Amino acid sequence: MLPFCKRFGKKATVLVMLLSVLACNSSDDGDDPIPEDAPSVFTVSGTLLGLDASRLIDLSNEFETITLSANGTFEFGHQYTKDEEYSVRIAIQPIGQTCTIENDSGTISDSVTDVIIDCRGEALVTQIAASSQHSCAVKNAGVVCWGNDTSGQATPPELINPTAISAGLKHSCAITENGVICWGANTAQQLAVPDDLLLPSDLTSGDNHTCVIHQASLNQDSVNQDNEKSTIACWGDNSAGQLSASTELTNPSAIAAGGDTTCVIDASNVNCWGGSSAIVSGIPNTFTQPTKISVGFNHACVIDSGDIVCWGDNTKGQLLVPEEISNPQSLSAGYDHTCAIDQNRLRCWGGNASGQSDVPTQFENATVVAAGKWYTCAANTAGLTCWGFNNLDQADPPTD
Repeated sequence: MLPFCKRFGKKATVLVMLLSVLACNSSDDGDDPIPEDAPSVFTVSGTLLGLDASRLIDLSNEFETITLSANGTFEFGHQYTKDEEYSVRIAIQPIGQTCTIENDSGTISDSVTDVIIDCRGEALVTQIAASSQHSCAVKNAGVVCWGNDTSGQATPPELINPTAISAGLKHSCAITENGVICWGANTAQQLAVPDDLLLPSDLTSGDNHTCVIHQASLNQDSVNQDNEKSTIACWGDNSAGQLSASTELTNPSAIAAGGDTTCVIDASNVNCWGGSSAIVSGIPNTFTQPTKISVGFNHACVIDSGDIVCWGDNTKGQLLVPEEISNPQSLSAGYDHTCAIDQNRLRCWGGNASGQSDVPTQFENATVVAAGKWYTCAANTAGLTCWGFNNLDQADPPTD
């Protein structure tokens, strides 16, 4: 065979030169060259702080949502161009925590790296129980207690998903995923929780007894589950008859105990029994739609049709509901004072020898309150606060 060039002559020379030119103008990987004036792209990232274990938080920008389960750095996938506006928000807060955001918006001039998601603030408090010498709270899906602990009443065991809490004189109880669990003193069988409680829903403790509302029977038909009637169960000290309802109950919806007395809301009626004659014999007969009840040492209060009605001992003015209270959401009767929350404002009245009725001036947006013996504890979105008598640190909640 003749050499290529000799065979094709000048045509071969032109073809070789053309192929050389094409090869020189092609990149090695086959991509087009990047123009010098091509726009740069930037990202938005930041740091997550204080997220509790097993919690999730969702963050969003204008283009996507990311779910975070651990503290540390994070980055959105969207790429921004220069001078483009960016915005980051918390789409879903973690259960039991309230997180804040810093550096959440601006104009892109370079990659943003300083978005801060801070979940280290006080955890969500959903319930508080205040007794004579110790207190407990459902906080951040767990239980914390403080104050007198001579019988272990302020040292809760490991509890799974607690939803309600109560505090007696020297014992405490909680409704959990595994039922009702009590701890502390057992001198009057305060810890002898009945083993036949079905779906407990409301819990209360007096000095040395505890009561709970639970379902009367377990209907296997899930459609009719909500129509099942409720009943009560009480255990512990019965020296004043505080465990046994004086009349037959039809379908109790709320229960409260204080000292050696117990009261329930049953349909449109209120029934009380036990040692306080001022409470038991003084029940008003004018209730129309009672929804919530609280029992102190010698007085009781009910939210009825948007108003607060109190009866019993009034030596400290604990029955004198302030006229300015409107549409109350919750209330708590203490030893000789009473507190209520209406439209997120907390008000207390009655006994004030230890400052228990002096709500701190900077305490706003209250969500829950508990009145104890000469002290008060309350929570808002910023955390848990107590004031009043504090001889055994019952008004000194933990800060962690």
